[in-house]
Amino acid sequence: MDRLEYLIESCKKNDRSAQREIFEMYSAKMLGICRRYCKTLEDAQDMFQEGFLKVFTNFDTFKGESSLETWMKRIFINGALNQYRKAHMKHDHVEFEPELHDTQANPDDDETMFSGISSEYLLNSLQQLPEQYRIVINMHILDGIGHKQIAAMLNTTESNSKSRLSRARVMLKKLLMKRK
Repeated sequence: MDRLEYLIESCKKNDRSAQREIFEMYSAKMLGICRRYCKTLEDAQDMFQEGFLKVFTNFDTFKGESSLETWMKRIFINGALNQYRKAHMKHDHVEFEPELHDTQANPDDDETMFSGISSEYLLNSLQQLPEQYRIVINMHILDGIGHKQIAAMLNTTESNSKSRLSRARVMLKKLLMKRK
């Protein structure tokens, strides 16, 4: 059994030292996800705490069908989407279920748009986008979620998801061009 498997099994038994180690391993990445989906640092910190609380109280549901990071990422993204839904939508709760393989969608034009840009400047630019566009660009480009899943999660159509992504790219490109 490798170290990560040991930590997972220990977390399932509520071992605090294993939870601390998992937290230390993944906190930066999960906080990054929270910051991308939230407009303010305070909101991101709240979502971050809620996300880890959910991770540690639901560790027994982790089956190992995807990586631990993918499973945790799903929890944090679902937390962001639930906050968005509460504020903007009136429909049933839909959970994001990633495919069993980890994917990262990075089309060439997006890589070019992001080249030479600091992650902090990119984050600040993303946070300036209207929420409906920020959510879609995060989900599709940065988290690798397809338009069909985005449409289901946001209770919209695939064409609307694609349209929002297109508008988000144009807005983000304008924001990023101000820096160059």
